[in-house]
Amino acid sequence: MVVTRSKSGATKKITKKSKAVMDHACSIFVEEFMEVYRDKFPDRNSVIKAGKEDWISLTDSNKDVFVAKAEKRDAEFLIKMEANKQDFTKKVTRAKSGTTKKADTKIAVNRKVAERASKKATKKAKAVMDHAFSIFMNEFMKLYREKFPDIDSAAKAGREKWISMTHFDKDPYVAEAKKRDAEFFLWVERFASERKIRITGLHWMQP
Repeated sequence: MVVTRSKSGATKKITKKSKAVMDHACSIFVEEFMEVYRDKFPDRNSVIKAGKEDWISLTDSNKDVFVAKAEKRDAEFLIKMEANKQDFTKKVTRAKSGTTKKADTKIAVNRKVAERASKKATKKAKAVMDHAFSIFMNEFMKLYREKFPDIDSAAKAGREKWISMTHFDKDPYVAEAKKRDAEFFLWVERFASERKIRITGLHWMQP
C-alpha cells in the first residue's frame, strides 16, 4: 500500500486495489498493442517495451477505456471465484456431513456390539454362578442333611451359607462350574457334529 501525507498531516491512501486495476488495464493495453504491432518489432520483449512506453504516454481519458475493461474482467473473475468458493464450501459441508453420519453409524454399531457383548458376559457370569451354587448345594446337602429335619430346612441353610461366603470361598466352586460347563459344551459339539445337527443357546458355556 502506497501512503502519502498532506500538509495537514492527513493520510491519503492509494489502495492496492486501484494500483492492481491500473496494472491490469496496462496489461490489456499491451496485449492489444502486441496484436497490432507485433510484426513491426524483432522480438517479444521489444514490442512489450514499446507497448508500455505507449501506455505511459496516454492521457487519463484514453486509459479509462482499458481501466473499464480491467474492472469488468476483475468483477467477472471475483464472481467466478465466489461461485467456486461456494461450490467448494458445499462439497466440504457434504463431505463433513457424510463423514459425521458414517462416524455416528459406526459409533451406534459399536455401541450395539458392546451392549450385546455385555449382555452375553452378564448372562454367562450369572449362569456360571448358578452352576457353582448348585455344586456347593450338592456338597452341602450330602454333609449336613442329617442335621436338619427336612430338605427345605437344609436347602435354606445352604443358601444362607452361600450368601455369607466371600468370593474367595466361592472361587473353587466357580472354577469347577466353568470346567464342567466347558466339558459339557465340547460334548454337545461332538454330539451335534456326529449327527449333523445344529444346537443353539449354549454359547455361554463355550470355554
